[in-house]
Amino acid sequence: MFNCQLELTNWFGVSNVAPEGVIVVVGLISVYFLPGPNWILLSMLGVGIAWASILSMPYTILSGALPAHKMGLYMGIFNFFIVLP
Repeated sequence: MFNCQLELTNWFGVSNVAPEGVIVVVGLISVYFLPGPNWILLSMLGVGIAWASILSMPYTILSGALPAHKMGLYMGIFNFFIVLP
């Protein structure tokens, strides 16, 4: 996986490519090459794992900026702003 990430970064000319982005791209492109409709589950498994990783990033970033004794309160308030709208 790491070598693939380095090759993609060199090929696209960017310095940082997130591994979950690579998994999503491979999963979605593989839909075109699947031999039958039953194989789409395997492709969407990769997309789902990457999507879960992508959705957890705001919470990871926020947890590094919060005080430990108030983390639950602030995470709950942050979750309200995501879920309620």
